[in-house]
Amino acid sequence: LDRLIKLHLNSNHIKYIEINAFESLKSLEMLDLSDNNIRVLKTGSLNGMNNLLDLGLMFNKMEEIEIDTFKDTRNLTFLSLQNNNLRLVNRNEFRDLQIRELDLNSQGIQKISPFAFTEMRKLLKLNLANNLISALPSSAFVNLTNLNSILLQMNLIETIESGAFVGLISLIYINLSENEIKELKGNTFVNTRLATIHLWSNKLEKIERFAF
Repeated sequence: LDRLIKLHLNSNHIKYIEINAFESLKSLEMLDLSDNNIRVLKTGSLNGMNNLLDLGLMFNKMEEIEIDTFKDTRNLTFLSLQNNNLRLVNRNEFRDLQIRELDLNSQGIQKISPFAFTEMRKLLKLNLANNLISALPSSAFVNLTNLNSILLQMNLIETIESGAFVGLISLIYINLSENEIKELKGNTFVNTRLATIHLWSNKLEKIERFAF
């Protein structure tokens, strides 16, 4: 099927994708695997998918993405992993991706590892809403110079380390509403181009000088 462009496999009972399962689909641009029972995305399962642009993996049971899973999907622009079971975001899972939009909404994510997104230099929009994140480390968003929108609402964020958003020179929108933030430290939002900040429904008690 060398002419196949779109493949819809959503709403089935898929648990496992074998290595090289889609290797012959050289022209495929859109793959929808949403609403299945996939727990692990194995290295090699996306081999040969050089033209893939849109990958939907939302509403699965994803607990792990193996290293180098995305090594052949360098043209991917949109990846949705909404409503899965990834608890930790680390650097190795997404190191080959140059996508524009990443949706990690409603995962149960508890922690963002340092430099988790550092190689995703073309990323424009990052959705981390409705998770269990309690802190934003200073190195969480390093090198994301094209990022213009971050969604972090409905988490458990208490602490934003000073410099957490440093270097985000294109950032214009951030949503931090419905968290547990008590204090805005100096330099929290400096050197960004933010036009909209949502901080409603937090527990703010103190705003330091130069926070903005």
